[in-house]
Amino acid sequence: MTMLPQFEIIVGTYDEYLLGYQMAWRRNKKGSDKIQLKATFADRSHDGSVKCLAVHGHLVATGGLDDRIFVYDMRTRKQANVLNMHTSTINTLVFTSDASHLMSGSKDGRLIATRLANWSPEAEWTKPHNGKAVTHVACHPSSRLCLSLGADLVLNTWNLIKGRIAYRTNLKSKRSLGSSPDCLAWSAQGNYFSMAGPATFEIWNIGTASVMRQIKMPSKPICATWLDDKNCVAGLENGTIAWISLDFDETAAPNILPGHSNRVKAISFMHNTVVSISSVGEIKVWSCDLPGKQLSLITSASIDCRPTCMSLLDTTQFSRQQEDTRDRTDKQKTARMAARIEALESLRNRSYVSIEYDEDAGETDPVFGRDADGDSDRNESDGNSHQSEYDSDDSLGESDTSEPKPRPRPRPKQKQATAPRAPLKAKRSQKRVPAQDNSEPTEDFISLNPSEGSAPRRLAGQKAATPRLQKRNAPIAKLIPQQKRSKHAN
Repeated sequence: MTMLPQFEIIVGTYDEYLLGYQMAWRRNKKGSDKIQLKATFADRSHDGSVKCLAVHGHLVATGGLDDRIFVYDMRTRKQANVLNMHTSTINTLVFTSDASHLMSGSKDGRLIATRLANWSPEAEWTKPHNGKAVTHVACHPSSRLCLSLGADLVLNTWNLIKGRIAYRTNLKSKRSLGSSPDCLAWSAQGNYFSMAGPATFEIWNIGTASVMRQIKMPSKPICATWLDDKNCVAGLENGTIAWISLDFDETAAPNILPGHSNRVKAISFMHNTVVSISSVGEIKVWSCDLPGKQLSLITSASIDCRPTCMSLLDTTQFSRQQEDTRDRTDKQKTARMAARIEALESLRNRSYVSIEYDEDAGETDPVFGRDADGDSDRNESDGNSHQSEYDSDDSLGESDTSEPKPRPRPRPKQKQATAPRAPLKAKRSQKRVPAQDNSEPTEDFISLNPSEGSAPRRLAGQKAATPRLQKRNAPIAKLIPQQKRSKHAN
């Protein structure tokens, strides 16, 4: 597939529509690829026919019978502004080459220069053509000069730097141009401009401000566009296209090329491609051969509307922006998806691991002789001996049992998020140790070793009591004389 010209065709119609078309490859029923015109957009903002339009950069401006000017930003495909400065039909619109102003002329004879920075009128001329309608406006490529043509048959040359008319040219004496001159357009470099009458096409030299070439046409010229500084094409009323070149002899006839079966309503040139549209809505795209002065048809289509004006929008300026926009959109979608997943995760019932342990984990189970964490309470030490001392209290007569407790071991438990459960406590034995009558210690006593901080040991045939139960069995210690302290071996 060959690379297609990167532009978009903008068409204004009598039916109040603004239409857009672009070339694209399509596969037909036979399976072969073919270039076709596809519709890109359609807008119906005006309340009447679209009389004129202008395109520059990413901006498209349209004027109509409703006295309004609509400005579109083609980067976003939205309306950028609506101008209500005229009080009559907008006949002509053109952007300056430096994209600083929009020139507009209306049927009420007013010519207004609107600054694009703030969309406010910077200059307004109420009667540049003696109160007659302004029919055509063309800006020089340097943005310093401007031509305006009115119904009074006067050509005004404007100095845009000073904002006033430089000189006037009366066209009433030129019968060749008739009563309504047309086809006002500048060449590519601005050395020449063209005007046309009923059967004549004239090329003017800006250096001498006079006609340098006058060419007779087989039919009335309706529209014209310059290909470079020496070649231009004109659409004729009989549907043909005339190729006019300054390289031809002054007396040579133009090269007449077949075009449409009806009148050529508008013609434009961009990227070595010519686009023409007929009065019945037939669009034709031509490949331009400048050296051979020939046009070859690329594709054609019908818009099913009656066109009034046409221009071309360069879409190469949007290729980079579209890539940046696509990358930015992908990043935004990824961020939104991540935020959505995070929000859904926050709503889900989550399970967590809680670690619980008993406060009395170091106490001895009186039934099984094990601690609350399940370990045996036997503590092997050097010599397998345990020592205990009982110090009597003079006031209470109770034994000191405040030995350090072993460090509790955490017991992990995994469960769902529910209300916390009260810590487990070891069951206390309700049995008491019987009292001894003799003063000598027996093997029935529980031996404690406070210095090592170990848990009490259970002797053979005896159930051990926890340190807390030892405090309840305090009367047993009262039977031991205070002056007597003994150590018992295991």
